[in-house]
Amino acid sequence: MGVYKNFLVALDESDSSHTAFKEIVKLILQDTETESINLTAMTVAPAYTGEYGVMEMDKVWDSVCQPCKAALAYAEQEALSLGLKLKKVCVEGEAFQRIADYANENDCDLIVLGRRGISRLARALMGSITFRVIGYSTRDVLVVPRDSSIGFKNIVLAMDGSKCSNAAAIKAIDVARSYGGKITAVSVVEPSSQKNEETATKAAEGFLAGVLEMAKSAGVPAKSDILKGPVYSAVTDFAALQQADVIIIGSHGRTGLMRLIMGNTAEKIIGHAHCPTLVVR
Repeated sequence: MGVYKNFLVALDESDSSHTAFKEIVKLILQDTETESINLTAMTVAPAYTGEYGVMEMDKVWDSVCQPCKAALAYAEQEALSLGLKLKKVCVEGEAFQRIADYANENDCDLIVLGRRGISRLARALMGSITFRVIGYSTRDVLVVPRDSSIGFKNIVLAMDGSKCSNAAAIKAIDVARSYGGKITAVSVVEPSSQKNEETATKAAEGFLAGVLEMAKSAGVPAKSDILKGPVYSAVTDFAALQQADVIIIGSHGRTGLMRLIMGNTAEKIIGHAHCPTLVVR
């Protein structure tokens, strides 16, 4: 039985969002109790504030909604062909806010978003929606790069000893246990003075040992490693080298509007990872 039961996949006309939907369907089909799973595909049309008459406004709305309708039609066909029920939702407004609010109001336990790529423009576009969803929502978010697959067999868990990363460790163990996965817990020591590096390394050894103990108690295979270098590149390069299925990180513990601004390191990990990144609340 999987950890997640109520999925919300945010769709648009991009290949990356289609990939995310297709891959989450594959993951759901691995669950032995698919009848208990709720899958929702959601599109958000931009709100229009211009001045039109009723008839003109209907035409504008139809035009604006066409990509949304096409994305939902794709999702419906994909789900039905595999015997899954799908709820379709199309709303208008600020995309990140409508997605996060819907997930909160409908008790979705995982939001799934596609990631276009790692070009400067793609990262800017992603930042305008993806990072804001992560910052604004109180739910776990899975960001799926284009042309990647979703799996939880080989997990890289990025830790920094914070409360947020401890929550990520607990979720990583639950996920690994559910899907028969293994965990490599890593922490990054950035270059500094020798004394500072020694202190940071000792601290990392301590909280990584705690994760290994929790994993052992849960019957989950786990090991740890301490990496050096800039955090985002150390984590993403290690994950690529290990052919990881997913990187799991903790979210920032901010509230309200401050959550809209994510930490630069988390953004870079998500933006440069070759595999999906699960951001845990």
